[in-house]
Amino acid sequence: MILNLITTALVLCILGVVFLLIAYVTSLAILLFLPWTQAYLVFAHWLKLQNPSRLLTPEAYTLRPFTTRNIRIATSDGLQLGAWHILPKSTPRGVLEKIQESHAKSSTESNESNETDSTGTENDPTTILFEDALKTAEKVVLYFHGQVGDRGKSNRISTYKAIQEAMPTAHVVTIDCRGYGDSDGFPSEAGFKTDAMAAWLWLTKRVASEAVVVYGHSLGSGVATNLCLQLEEQQDAPLALILDAAFTSMPEMMTAYRKIPIVRPFARFPYLLNHFKTRMLDRFETVRAVEAIRSPLLLIHGQEDADVLISNSHTLFHTALTARRLHSYTKELAVTEAGEAASAEEELARAGLELSFQISHTTSRIERVAKDGALSRRGHGGEVLSEAVDVTKDTPSLPSLTSSNSGDAGLGSGVTSGSNSTLVNSPRYGPKEPEPGEMHEHGQCHTVQLDFPREGSLEYNQDYQIGFLTVQYAVHNNCSDFEIAREVLGAFLRTVENRKFVHGRSTSANDVSQDKTDGASSDTSDSQSGRSGISSSSSSSSRLEQDLAKVLCLDKIGSVDLCEVPEVVE
Repeated sequence: MILNLITTALVLCILGVVFLLIAYVTSLAILLFLPWTQAYLVFAHWLKLQNPSRLLTPEAYTLRPFTTRNIRIATSDGLQLGAWHILPKSTPRGVLEKIQESHAKSSTESNESNETDSTGTENDPTTILFEDALKTAEKVVLYFHGQVGDRGKSNRISTYKAIQEAMPTAHVVTIDCRGYGDSDGFPSEAGFKTDAMAAWLWLTKRVASEAVVVYGHSLGSGVATNLCLQLEEQQDAPLALILDAAFTSMPEMMTAYRKIPIVRPFARFPYLLNHFKTRMLDRFETVRAVEAIRSPLLLIHGQEDADVLISNSHTLFHTALTARRLHSYTKELAVTEAGEAASAEEELARAGLELSFQISHTTSRIERVAKDGALSRRGHGGEVLSEAVDVTKDTPSLPSLTSSNSGDAGLGSGVTSGSNSTLVNSPRYGPKEPEPGEMHEHGQCHTVQLDFPREGSLEYNQDYQIGFLTVQYAVHNNCSDFEIAREVLGAFLRTVENRKFVHGRSTSANDVSQDKTDGASSDTSDSQSGRSGISSSSSSSSRLEQDLAKVLCLDKIGSVDLCEVPEVVE
């Protein structure tokens, strides 16, 4: 009797396990391999954390009162997207008072007419005030958020505030792509491309494209990258591209996702895993897009991010850096004969090979420099000393700069906010640093390493305007909560603007000089030379502000004469 009961229980257990296995495999196949259900897994747009109608009243959130308006953006395929326009932190008090008065009047009229939509019309006084402010904007951040929730999610509110702390004069326009929040439609990669372009067109009807910064977080990084790629193909690039917690591609991210390991069982079966990757429709191949993008790029990632591993941003940074360096090679090489063609191919292959073995971690760089033995430096007066000097003896607040020079990582330096630090630079070789707007020789690629103890680290290449900020202890949604992220973001965009401004003025001055030299009198030439001298002086004074490492150094330690910063030589 007992034996029969044990046998029956064992059989039921086996049947139960088999049933659960069949149910899991069936549901997994339905979820992953049917396009409609696959979208629910990829976008998670169905997880609405609040009533979308609440988004119509931005004043209900923790943003500053009367600084945010709700807007609707029409797409080319007939959908309506919900979005917010947030005024900058530096908005004059008088403008906010006018908006408050207009808002109170509009609310009264809406209540009398039983209207609930607070979007406003073109002739609405509040809308006019916001539009006037936007048309005179110095800078606008176009923000694309990630999975789950909408533009009013608490961590996104924190990001908007952090962006405006980093850039007090910047407006923020944040949208819910189709399927999210109060936007129409069902999400898809192709649809998101349409939505992003619609938001761009809406914005650039009011401000110049050179004033717009495209910012993407998590899933939004794929949207932002696709938009930037489209714009560059149309010769209409933004000021910069910021990617926060970015991933290389959606198939890779889904297979590495650890919180909900739906796809993890596939890892034991490479054939099934590859089949799943090839069957994904919404791919967001960010790693391929950054190879073609030439806009200034800043990657931000939390060291403790368990949703999207930081290795994704490492891959994106080195892929983009390699592509930009090879691009500069191909622009400079002119191949006319067979022998020269073979030489050029070897040169390109060697450049790519060197970059593929680039060491990105500071600890490895410091160890490699230490193995070279004692370093020497050139002091302020030109004398050569045989060892690194602890500059904190004279300047206790001076942060430490550590660096290396290997392959593409020519010049390296790092800045920290801690005390009791030393400044050590590795040997610097290659041609002198060019003037603003002048291209470096193709054999040189300066990658700067800045370390901020207990805060994070930044790898930055000034030549190609690409940076990668690692925020220590930050997780997936809170990089912007850390001061270092706000500091680097603000300094990065400031240097990008300064470099573009100085380069534009330099080019303009050269054009004017050439035109006037062709058919002008001697006194005109003298006047022109004076302007050229002024331009040269202005250009020289702006070089400091174009170097992100030096800007961050100044922010940390105050004004410092660059000639007082020692440089290590062999």
